[in-house]
Amino acid sequence: MIELTGGLLRDLGNRASCIVRIALQTRVIEFTRVERHIGVQEYNMTVKGIIGSTVELVIKIVVLVFFASYLIKAATAAYDYGYRIFTEAPVSLGEGRIISVSVEDPVSVRAVGEMLEERGLIRDANLFVIQELLSESHGKIQPGIYDLSTAMTAEEMMAVMAQDAPDEEETQEVAQ
Repeated sequence: MIELTGGLLRDLGNRASCIVRIALQTRVIEFTRVERHIGVQEYNMTVKGIIGSTVELVIKIVVLVFFASYLIKAATAAYDYGYRIFTEAPVSLGEGRIISVSVEDPVSVRAVGEMLEERGLIRDANLFVIQELLSESHGKIQPGIYDLSTAMTAEEMMAVMAQDAPDEEETQEVAQ
């Protein structure tokens, strides 16, 4: 009986071992299937991620290039305008045309600039306003009738229109 029991136990052990092996193999097969399935999903996610990242990068580069080109154009325009404030050439070279202009009281620099632009003495009234603000003739343009030439710079025109303006010293002496 002991032999029978030992053989039976061996037989049961072999069967149990076989069942465990089959169960383990089944789990391994199932795990392999799951691993393969997850691998495909991960691959799809990886491809989608790469494509998404690439598209996002391209969009960012396009926006950056657009912004940079806009910034360069704006900086160039600002530089050119600033350069013109101090170096604006006369409308015409040589003798030019003499044009009479009338500046009325109260003197508005913007109105004077617009009138000079309409008459063809300057190219840009806004530029004239900035030039007057930065010139020695700031606030000194007097009402009157002036003969100005298209061969004069804006600075020269302002000097002519401010000739009769009292200096700060004279204004302080009169006030005392």
